[in-house]
Amino acid sequence: MPPKTIDLLGRRFTRLLVVSQAPSRLGARWNCRCDCGNTVVVYGHNLLKSAHPKKGSRSCGCLKREGLRLNPRPSRRAIYLPGQRFGHLQVLTQSGKDDRGELLWLCECDCGKRVAVRSSSLRYGNSRSCGCRIGVARETPAPHPLSKTPEYRCWQNMHNRCGNKDLAAYGGRGIKVCGRWGLFENFHADMGLRPSPKLSIERVNNDGDYEPDNCVWGTRRVQNNNQRSNRLVAYRGETMSLANAVRRAGAANYFCVKARLKQGWPVEVALETPARAGRQRITSVEYRGQRMSLAAAVRAFGAVSYHVASQRLLRGWSVEDAIDTPRRKLEDKRRRRHRQPPCGGAPK
Repeated sequence: MPPKTIDLLGRRFTRLLVVSQAPSRLGARWNCRCDCGNTVVVYGHNLLKSAHPKKGSRSCGCLKREGLRLNPRPSRRAIYLPGQRFGHLQVLTQSGKDDRGELLWLCECDCGKRVAVRSSSLRYGNSRSCGCRIGVARETPAPHPLSKTPEYRCWQNMHNRCGNKDLAAYGGRGIKVCGRWGLFENFHADMGLRPSPKLSIERVNNDGDYEPDNCVWGTRRVQNNNQRSNRLVAYRGETMSLANAVRRAGAANYFCVKARLKQGWPVEVALETPARAGRQRITSVEYRGQRMSLAAAVRAFGAVSYHVASQRLLRGWSVEDAIDTPRRKLEDKRRRRHRQPPCGGAPK
């Protein structure tokens, strides 16, 4: 049974007045006269949906055209620029297109003159005024001729660290740059060229300011030993960092000495006691008149594994005894495995 057709004759839908029904095979279609004078054929369901702001048919198309004229829709690819400022130009509104099809924007310069500028010229910085600034001196000063040198970057970073109050190690605790080094020329005259790329500026007194009498070019190791977070120890009548004391003693590594001090060892005992040789390795041996690696000797002639032979050599065994002497536990285990039962039965 075909669906029942709703009679829309004589009804008005916004600007459309239904005049008569049009012939159709797929659904009810109606001849409608628009208020602008045009006549169009519209499906009935589109007329019934006209109450929705974004659906249905409400005119012959004139309503949409009038809305675009009153509120022009910007292109999807266009960037909305009104209200933005580019240099001395303030963008006011769109001003059509040029002969290449690119958008033009009406801009007002600080001098009061209005000009139409391409969108690309504004966004890429090619146009920053109406032309009144041509020949005027640059507002920003020219960079220093030595601004690309490592000495200038060091001087600049020094001022940035001391001027930042959020840095607790510098500006936050009152470290300052002396007044003489406010100019790079004076800093360059006092410190000279950096002798090596591995050096950077170092304060001899870590609590002092940046000044000629307190600054030198120092390596990373020197700077690490001069940090306030270092652990200081008294060794051989001098107060030094723990890392320096470990290097001077040369008996154990830093982490070993640090663990010993944590366990309560005296400083000199912790520094001068050699570390155990638990990780020493014997790579080659003199065996049966030939010089060969320990692994090769064990594979060819040995009665034990490489690990057992290595441990025996570290304990002071001779090469022949370490390689040729079988393990007692291994032999006992094999002997028990092949032992015959007293009754002559099958071995367990």
